[in-house]
Amino acid sequence: MGGATPDTITCFCAPPAPSVPPAPSPEAEPWPTPDPAPPKPAPASLFRAGSAGTFQSVDDLALLSIVEEQQRTDEPQPLSIRSYAYAAGRGLRMSLAVILPLNFLCLTTASSRIFRTWQCVAFRVDDGSSVDRAYVAESLQLLCDVSVPEYAHAVTISCALLVVWPIGVPLFHLALLGWCRKPIMRRRPTLLSRAISFLWLDYERRVWYWEVIDNMRRLTLTSFVLLVGAGQADHGQPRALAAMFVAIGFLMLQNLLNPYERGVDDLANSLIYLMLMVQYISILLIKGCAVSAEFCRDFSPNANAANLATIFMVFFAAVGLVGLFLLGYVTVMSTSGGITLKEASTGLAPPLTLQKHHKWHVFLSHIWSTGQDQVAVIKRQLQLILPGVDVFLDVDDLVNIGALERYVAESAVVLLFLSKGYFKSRNCLRELRAAAALSKPLLLVHEHDPAKGGLSLAESIAECPARYRDYVFGGRATVPWHRVREFQRLSMQLIAEGILAASPHYTLNISGGPEDDASARSPRVRVYFPTADTCRDMELNRPVTLYASPNNPGAAAAAAEIDQAIYDGEHAGNLVLARQLSGLNVRFLVYLNQDTFAGPAGEALADELRGHRAVGGAVLLLHENDPERGGVSFEHFFTSTPPDLVDGGLFTTLALAMYPGRHREVSLVLVAKALGAVRTTGKRRDQRILKHVMRSVYGSVRGSSSRAAPPPTVSAASLDAGLGDPTTAIDV
Repeated sequence: MGGATPDTITCFCAPPAPSVPPAPSPEAEPWPTPDPAPPKPAPASLFRAGSAGTFQSVDDLALLSIVEEQQRTDEPQPLSIRSYAYAAGRGLRMSLAVILPLNFLCLTTASSRIFRTWQCVAFRVDDGSSVDRAYVAESLQLLCDVSVPEYAHAVTISCALLVVWPIGVPLFHLALLGWCRKPIMRRRPTLLSRAISFLWLDYERRVWYWEVIDNMRRLTLTSFVLLVGAGQADHGQPRALAAMFVAIGFLMLQNLLNPYERGVDDLANSLIYLMLMVQYISILLIKGCAVSAEFCRDFSPNANAANLATIFMVFFAAVGLVGLFLLGYVTVMSTSGGITLKEASTGLAPPLTLQKHHKWHVFLSHIWSTGQDQVAVIKRQLQLILPGVDVFLDVDDLVNIGALERYVAESAVVLLFLSKGYFKSRNCLRELRAAAALSKPLLLVHEHDPAKGGLSLAESIAECPARYRDYVFGGRATVPWHRVREFQRLSMQLIAEGILAASPHYTLNISGGPEDDASARSPRVRVYFPTADTCRDMELNRPVTLYASPNNPGAAAAAAEIDQAIYDGEHAGNLVLARQLSGLNVRFLVYLNQDTFAGPAGEALADELRGHRAVGGAVLLLHENDPERGGVSFEHFFTSTPPDLVDGGLFTTLALAMYPGRHREVSLVLVAKALGAVRTTGKRRDQRILKHVMRSVYGSVRGSSSRAAPPPTVSAASLDAGLGDPTTAIDV
């Protein structure tokens, strides 16, 4: 990005700074500071240079105002009455995180107990008066008559509790939700909104109040309906009829609003409402049959209340099982498709939250010449996998080039796209300077392809100014940028985890303050793509034989790594490692690293390859990209490989890249697919695990009974060394 020439502004209101070196010339490296590493947070003195209170540039002045503003909000204030009141309020909000869930759980039970005061049972008394007398169902010794002092006292207490529980608690919940409406709508949680997250987290933002409505539905069906027909001998039918109409009304309201974040939850609640209505209809029929025998004969000549009850119980069980099956099927189908990320702990879309002084979740810092296209892809992919994410990209969001520091300050995370020339760009250094001064969490995405403007990580570290190296690279992992779809998907997943790790939903603890180091928080955030293949899901349908030449260093270990990834070392899979080339069905594994085709072993490996390819044998090429395992660039093999093999088309077969870190599993999945592995169903995977367990149990019993010596094993190291019987084939 281009930028204006630094200006010099004199601040006459500031006192002269003693013993401060003069400002450097414009040709000098920007942003001089006597300290090699910026502190956290940087003091205001770091941004002053020159005499008579002179700032280096307009950029420095803007950054100074941002940092000093943040320091004013972070500095401890002297204790006062207002401070004590604030501390007391904060403590109350913290206690609500424990009190409110307990209050919520007890609401329905406590309310139904209160309403039982009006739940009376009527009896015909044999005193010759032929008058029904109602008694409290909880205590048949207490007459349901307000003229009785004991019952009048119970009614008075119940009325007071009625105001507190079934009426007061929902209104209190509604007041709390209304108070936190803006943080909920903007997904910028506060301590109070997090304390009541159980009231709004599962619902759409537009219906943040739905939990209160659902509470009223539960209270109506379990408590308020008891008031219908109170004191009457036959109150079952009126109550069932009233409850059925209430369920119909709430079902229509839910289908109108669709309040849940997940559509499957809307479907589940609709199913519950339908089952409730069928239940209430059955109660009406059973009660009618109990009152009138002729009513029962309309169903069957021998029908009675007991028979109808049995029929409806069986019907409910069948409907419930079918409903659960359909709900499970819909749930699986809804979570297995799509390209959006899911949270590993919940299986739901991860919540995107921001602090109230932030506007963007991530700021994409890059140099135009070598990173513009790549960061544009990152923004588009983030918007697909994290719906609702706010990403700052200069070509889309930049209004004023002089406000770069403000844009950084309003972002939760700063992503540095490390490509050639990044640390030589003036505007990139401005963005980095602002991020360091504000202690922003960083995400490092590394472009390693020189053809695309990339450079090695060591070159990028050397290019970085010394005062920022600890802040940028100190103990911080980098995300390699890939263009192959499977590897790029994992890179985007790692970027998303870094963004989520700095969001208030994950960093805001019970005291309301974020932790200091964002890198230490990231392991707590795990997301996944539902459609992504893993090694646990792959299985070979037929035996595959690999030949790992002892003249190819690391080949046997790579084969063992593939088998371990697919079969977890069960020694029962379809991957077999042959000690010699014995036909066309053997795959020749060529492990490409810095030692391949080197020395006498390399010549022997080349002879083996010539013979195998001469008879039409298949070759599997694995290109190691991990420097710790001898990984080198692929161009190396065009010079180290014998020319006749190169000219003969050895490298026309696509070499599968073996990347380090979390990208290693993606490499292993691609290798498994190249060997013919397919994704297994849950049933087949369970059968494979059960078969392995039974074989282990059988082997242990057999071994203990016969006391036979265990069969000899061959390690990967011995295979590399060429030990063992060359005529045998063993399972890796």
